[in-house]
Amino acid sequence: MLLKSFYSLVVVLVSGLVLVPLVTAAYHVAAQPQMLALLVDKDVIAALVNTLTIASAALLVSMPVAVILSWSVVRTNILGRSLFRNVLVFPYYVPCFLLAVSWITLAAPRVGILSRLFPTWRVDLYNWWGLVGVFSAAYLPLILSGLCNAFDDFDPSLEEAARIAGAGPMTVLWRITLPLMIPVIATSGILFFLAILSAFGLPAVIGTPARIGVLTTKIYEMVRLGGVDGVVHGFVLALWLLVLTAGLLFVGERIQRNNRYRLVVGKVSRASVITLGVWRGPLTVTVLLATCVLVVLPLSALVASSFLVVAGDFSRFTLRNYLYLWAMPELTRAFLNSFVLCLVTAAVCSAVGFAIGYFRDRTQLPGRQTLFLIATLGYSLPGTLIALAVIVSYGTGWGIESIALYGSVVLLVFAYAAKYMALSAQSLLPAIANVDHSLDDAARLCGATWPRVLAQIVVPLVRSSVISVFVLTAVPVFTELTMSALLVGPGTETVGTLLFQLQDYANPLSACALSTILIALLAVCLPLVQRAQGRGWA
Repeated sequence: MLLKSFYSLVVVLVSGLVLVPLVTAAYHVAAQPQMLALLVDKDVIAALVNTLTIASAALLVSMPVAVILSWSVVRTNILGRSLFRNVLVFPYYVPCFLLAVSWITLAAPRVGILSRLFPTWRVDLYNWWGLVGVFSAAYLPLILSGLCNAFDDFDPSLEEAARIAGAGPMTVLWRITLPLMIPVIATSGILFFLAILSAFGLPAVIGTPARIGVLTTKIYEMVRLGGVDGVVHGFVLALWLLVLTAGLLFVGERIQRNNRYRLVVGKVSRASVITLGVWRGPLTVTVLLATCVLVVLPLSALVASSFLVVAGDFSRFTLRNYLYLWAMPELTRAFLNSFVLCLVTAAVCSAVGFAIGYFRDRTQLPGRQTLFLIATLGYSLPGTLIALAVIVSYGTGWGIESIALYGSVVLLVFAYAAKYMALSAQSLLPAIANVDHSLDDAARLCGATWPRVLAQIVVPLVRSSVISVFVLTAVPVFTELTMSALLVGPGTETVGTLLFQLQDYANPLSACALSTILIALLAVCLPLVQRAQGRGWA
């Protein structure tokens, strides 16, 4: 009876966080079908075309670079490959908006560091190619991380057989390795494309000055300027994101189904490292240059600019950008809000994700599979769509002003939990499934109740995975911007929205200072994340 009551509570919680907002938003659209005409509005179609062309171009630029770099740092004997891998993957943990700020600092026209140092170069980031380039550099670690892990786990038997037959390293790469990596490459590319579709901060600070609108910035304008009707209009526009997301997920599933190769076969041996011979030096230099251009140069420019009096002018240095932050009353409030939000969201997601995984693997309760699917729905939806759905439901209180939550911290928790609950459920289910059911059966034969089995057997054995999920949920929530930009109100500023405010119009050099602080905090937290991943979270 207690188990069923607990299950019912989780069902209500998950449905309230995911289904209720989506159903409410869909009802608003269905009640005003004339608003669907917005989907084919001239400006909306232009924003849609910009979104698709920019994401496609960025993917075409990033994918070959990611494949070459991941293969080089994992499968070859280049010098310092472990160091290169750590540095190249580090931006995976850095919010993409911070990377956008670093590239603006480096390559903005007239005031950028490159423009100051090399005035004849005419560096201008605020154009279509500049937006594609920054997207490519900022989201490259998303592909790189997945490919590095896949190369790590690659079954070496086919490659070794090809080498024994006389094939050279390049022949093995093109004829054996890459064809077998097609599902991983496709999945990484789809995740990259989805990330760009739902990105807001980067196109807002680079695309808006260049007058290049995308769907997310168009939605933001409607919500901020249109009141309640603007929220509904924004949700209608977000349907384009929903359609594109569903299409990409369908394509990814078909690719996975048609390429059912097993890269990991359970053997202990790891993929062999290729000896490059005379090509070791040139490839090492190539990877070094890529690391400097993609990571070291923009982040160094960001840190250096935080101490400048005038952007791009290295003749004078100051601490006043940090003092400006210190004097801002919003700074302490933003850090406190973000800290509380990341802890609460991570705790809720970890607890609910654990419960969902437990119900699905260790019970026969009806609807447990459907519950899992509902919980994982949020991560496949764009953050903008989730934020708008939360606004038109809990934000407006369904027209009852006394229960409306718009502008409150609680609304942010609802949106964050709906988005990141999928990460917890998908990660903790395998960990729970790996605990042998015979342990539960033995405990019950000794008279233990299910709460005692849960507390003394299952929880201790998956504790490291729960800690890992907690950390990996808290890190992105701390600097989240896409949903926060639509949900924050007076007094509920977050670190992400404060950074956006500084970079967009208040004080760009202080935005560099805040970015430097955040990167330093992430660098301190990164070993904790890696340790949590090493404890068994995959």
